[in-house]
Amino acid sequence: MSANLLYITSKSERGDALAALCLDENYTLTVCGPQDVEAQQTFDLIFCDCETGVPSGFDTKTIPIVAVYDVTDETPLSFETGQTVIDVLAFPFNGVETIARLRCLSRLHMLQDELSLRISGLMAAPTDSPVLIIGNIPACAAVSETLAATFQTDRAEDDMTGLLRAAQGNWSCVILALSDDSRDPAAMIRQMRVLDRTRTTPVLVYTGQSDARCVSALQAGANDMIFQQRAKIELVRRVKALALRKSVLEALRADAAAIVPLSDFDHATGLPGPTQLARSMPVSLERLHAQGKSVSLLLIAVDPISGSSNAHAVPDHIMLALTQVLRRSLRGFDFACRFSENCFAILMPGADAQGAEAVAQRICAEIKSEKVRLKDGRKDGTTASIGLATVTASSTAATASEMIATALDSLAKAQALGAAQVVAQQLKLAA
Repeated sequence: MSANLLYITSKSERGDALAALCLDENYTLTVCGPQDVEAQQTFDLIFCDCETGVPSGFDTKTIPIVAVYDVTDETPLSFETGQTVIDVLAFPFNGVETIARLRCLSRLHMLQDELSLRISGLMAAPTDSPVLIIGNIPACAAVSETLAATFQTDRAEDDMTGLLRAAQGNWSCVILALSDDSRDPAAMIRQMRVLDRTRTTPVLVYTGQSDARCVSALQAGANDMIFQQRAKIELVRRVKALALRKSVLEALRADAAAIVPLSDFDHATGLPGPTQLARSMPVSLERLHAQGKSVSLLLIAVDPISGSSNAHAVPDHIMLALTQVLRRSLRGFDFACRFSENCFAILMPGADAQGAEAVAQRICAEIKSEKVRLKDGRKDGTTASIGLATVTASSTAATASEMIATALDSLAKAQALGAAQVVAQQLKLAA
C-alpha cells in the first residue's frame, strides 16, 4: 500500500535512517527541517521529533502524528501529552517494528478518510472496550500495569484459552505477550483471522526482541508490534491507535448496514451483491482524486468445473467455500461482493497495481489449494482466473463503468491464457 510520509527533523541521521527503511516499501518520504515545512502538501502520516513538535498549518485532527524520541532519553516525551500525537516511536529505529507502524497508521488514516467521506462531520472516538492480554503471568502483569490508567484489561495464560476469550468478547485490542520461546504467535493469529468474530480485531505483538517469530506474526495478520523495553507511554499510544482503528471500522460497517437493504446481499455467500459495488465505487474514486491515492478492482471468476455442462454455473457451496478464502486475504476495509453467478469482485481502496496484483496472485494460489466437494462427491481443488484494473493517482478522472470494463477486459485475457491466471491493467483514459 502506497503512502505519502513527512518527517520533520533537524537530525540528519534520523531522517536518513527512516528513508533507508522506506526504500523497500512503497512509501514516499519527505524529510525536512522545522523551518522548511510546506503545510500545503498532503501527507498520510507525519513524524516529528519530540523536541520540535509539528509546525502550525497542518490539520493535526485528521493526519496521524508520530513523535520520535531517543530511546536513551525519555525526558522530551512530555511533548506527547498533547492530543495531536497519536503515537510515539523510539530511535534508533527497528526495521520490523517501524514498518509495522507505518502500515498500521497509514491504514488508520485511510479508514478515517473513508469514514469522513461517507459520514460528513463524524469522527469515531476510540472504543472503551477492554483489552485482552495473552501470555504468561509476568508478561501479562507488566502490560496490565502499564495500561491500567487508560484501559480495562483481562488476561489469558495459554493460547487456547486466549483464542476462546478473544472469540467470545468485544475487545479494543488483543495483545500477544511473547516471553516464552516455545510460543507461536503466527499460529494463534491465523486462527483469529479465520473466525468472523475476530477477523478484524486489532492484534499487537509485545516482545522482548525482534526475531523470526515477530516477522511471521506480522505476515499472519498482526497489526503492530512493540518492544518491552520501550517507554510505557509508547505502549499506551499504540493501543489507543489500534482501538481507534477498530472504532472507525465499526462506524464504517454501521453506516453501510444503515443504507443498504438486505435484498442487495447474496444469501448463498453472505456477501453484498453487485448493486452495492456500484454504490461503493464512486466514493473510492472520489477519494482517489481528493487524496491522490490508487484504487484497484479485482474480478475473480471460477474456472469451468470438470463435469459441468454450464461453465458459468457454480454450485453455491463452492462459492461459499471460496468466500472464506477471500475473507482470509482481504484487509478490513476492502469491499468484496458476488459480482455474478461464477464471479466475485473486490474493490481495494488505496491499493496500487503492484500491491493489488500480489493479493490477486495469493488468492489465485489459495483457491487452487482449497479442497471443495464437487458434484460427483469427490473433494478436489478448483481454480479461478482474475482480472485486475487499477486507477493510479496520476490517472485522469475515471468512472465506475470504465473501471469495471477494464477489469472485465483483464479477466477475459486471463481466461484466454488458461486456468488460474492473473492479468492486470492500469486504466488508460483519453486525455
